[in-house]
Amino acid sequence: MSTQNKLQIIPKKPCYQSNDLIEFIINGNVVDEFNFIRLRIYRISIEEEYDILEKFFFFDLLKDNEGLYIVRVKAEYLDPGLYRIAYAELNIIEKENRDQILRFDIYEDDQINSPGFELSTTSCAQTSFDLINSKINNIYLHRINIMNSGFGDNTKNSFFKVFVFCKDIYLTKRYDYDKYEIIPFESLGYYDTIELINKFLLINNLQPLTYPLGDEVSSHNSPGIVISFPKLFADNVDEAGNIAEEEVLTLLKAFSLTRVSYGSIISCTVLDEASLNIRIYKPSYTGSLMPGDEFGENPFNNRAIVKFLKDNGFLNLCVSLYAEALNEKNIELAYSKLWSILESMATKKAYPIGQFRKIYLDGSKIQGVPQPTKDKEVSAKDKVRELIREFINKKPKIKKGN
Repeated sequence: MSTQNKLQIIPKKPCYQSNDLIEFIINGNVVDEFNFIRLRIYRISIEEEYDILEKFFFFDLLKDNEGLYIVRVKAEYLDPGLYRIAYAELNIIEKENRDQILRFDIYEDDQINSPGFELSTTSCAQTSFDLINSKINNIYLHRINIMNSGFGDNTKNSFFKVFVFCKDIYLTKRYDYDKYEIIPFESLGYYDTIELINKFLLINNLQPLTYPLGDEVSSHNSPGIVISFPKLFADNVDEAGNIAEEEVLTLLKAFSLTRVSYGSIISCTVLDEASLNIRIYKPSYTGSLMPGDEFGENPFNNRAIVKFLKDNGFLNLCVSLYAEALNEKNIELAYSKLWSILESMATKKAYPIGQFRKIYLDGSKIQGVPQPTKDKEVSAKDKVRELIREFINKKPKIKKGN
């Protein structure tokens, strides 16, 4: 995008002090069509990995005596430091109803021409736009150097470039995190799903689906992101893939809280730049490979389990936790979920206080711990131990032959 087509937001001065009024000149091909502007001002710090959203400001677009669009911000609203504007939104807002937005145009970082400025606690006499931009460029160069220093244990024998592709997570901007980059990417195509469905339909002599067009397709697409590790230390390709996947799974869990999403890994691509070899990983199947009724393919057993799950909410919860534990790559978290199942089942048993015994499962006494006499003296371990003891002591029912 050329400079002429960008939205220009130019601070009148390169440096301000806390009692100043910061002024910006707004210019662009379409500014005259709007009556309102929103600006996000970001603080740039060498101590941080990315720019920090400091404030979100709203202004009426009004011309001054010279015919220029000017917006003003009190410097006291900002802390000392280096700043830039990386987001703007031009609006047409109904004058009688300020909440009614009739039209809006959004300008991201690469669509804005806006020199940085500084809010200083000292004199601004020797400050220029060139000096400010040099400071900002040095911070960005420092961040690049950190990114290129590599993720993981730098005592490893070699390093790799890794890309982890994820689905069902929607982001609108790319940014660096630690020593990898998070990049919004294309949605997972709806056509791939249609082709899979049609393959099944044709095998079964059924009419294949037609391909929808336009918005109908995009509404079914799964949003995606790519996590890029420019330099990941590992002893080999397999370890590089495992390290990247473990990190990304933790990141996706964080997004489940902040983006209310349930993202998952589609594949992991590892590039060995030394040998120019590329290896593609896909999440592997970890369940049973054995065929037959005795290995989980009995339709009567599975149908009975489905009925139990529908009828029993507690059982449904326990099985959900069990499924999550099976899919959990972190062994400690997996055991934690399995323990939660045992603790929940033991608590639901509601054993009487007299049944708890401070005796290990092998029959030896637990030393230094008194026999509980009150409910509050019973620990989760006591309850789970009793549950397991009960299960062990049950005599299996042996069916007699006909």
